[in-house]
Amino acid sequence: MIRLALVASILVVLMPNVATAQEQRVDAGFTPNFHFDGFAEEITRAPFDRPFSAFSGAELRTVQDSSSASLRLASTTSFEDRFDSWSLTLATPINKAGPDTRLATLDGLTNATTLEVRFNRMQVFGRHVPTEAELRRADELCAEARLRVTGTAPTTSEPGCDPAFIEANARDLLPAFEALFWGENPRLLTWGASARGGYQEFNYFDGTTLERREAEENPWSASVFVGMAWPNDRRMVTLSYTQQNSFRDATVSVLCPGGVPPLTCVDGPIGPPNEKDEQIVAFEWRQGFDAERQPRLSNIGFALTASYDIESEEYGVDLPVYLVQSDARELTGGVRFGWRSDDNEITVGVFVSRAFSFMNLTR
Repeated sequence: MIRLALVASILVVLMPNVATAQEQRVDAGFTPNFHFDGFAEEITRAPFDRPFSAFSGAELRTVQDSSSASLRLASTTSFEDRFDSWSLTLATPINKAGPDTRLATLDGLTNATTLEVRFNRMQVFGRHVPTEAELRRADELCAEARLRVTGTAPTTSEPGCDPAFIEANARDLLPAFEALFWGENPRLLTWGASARGGYQEFNYFDGTTLERREAEENPWSASVFVGMAWPNDRRMVTLSYTQQNSFRDATVSVLCPGGVPPLTCVDGPIGPPNEKDEQIVAFEWRQGFDAERQPRLSNIGFALTASYDIESEEYGVDLPVYLVQSDARELTGGVRFGWRSDDNEITVGVFVSRAFSFMNLTR
């Protein structure tokens, strides 16, 4: 029941909303504490299972023959020099064919229904506090962008103008607009932590009697991370550590009972699920491309992650590549490649996600 409700909610969220997009494009105006939010939304656009991903949204993911769905609700707050976010994420597998899906990130909770609580902080260095004259100039740029959309310039400042609005309606004004609020080489320090609990059902055959059995397990995971972002280069790197306790199906075999034929054989996991403790260290590199300098690559980005499990000495490489992005950067999608040392196989999947606001949780 939970899976059906979650999938239905995500499908509604992923549906295009033309009226909302149009309203965002013409709502010009200006507030002085906006630009940090705009960059944070851009840099945190990554798969939900990555360390720093702070905004509300929905995601559908397919890897090989299995699919999963995630729904995240986030409360975000901007300050003069930092951005804080608390989020709650519900994730569940929605189609499982064959053995357990094993992501190249080494995450052992992929096949469980999980609930995660996460805290993210982004501390800014090099942010320029605009003067009164610069604030007036920002008003003028916002008015110019609105004039291009509606044909009418506002007579007074109106709230709602941000870099996304300027980029969507007057891209040539964006460099001058950003220069009012950032130094020449701003940097952002990020850190955070998360805790995740799950529920997972298993079906297996008793190794002695070959009777069908069921088991219920509760995997868990806890993570911390730290990273640095460079807005001008559209780049972010993070280093994370994850401690988790997970379960996976026992080895799949075909067994036949002893006796006189005809015999009824069983095909499936033999024995209860295997428990595994993991300590995963991961390095992530996110990279986007500047629309002015590389216009053909403006909708493309990647989030390369290399992971290593200290306990099992396994490692993996995961590479989501963003190929589709809406004008407002709400709807994104792409292809995800992966490789693990234990399987020595390349996996290929697709994903689509959409950011949204829920009950004005972003402020």
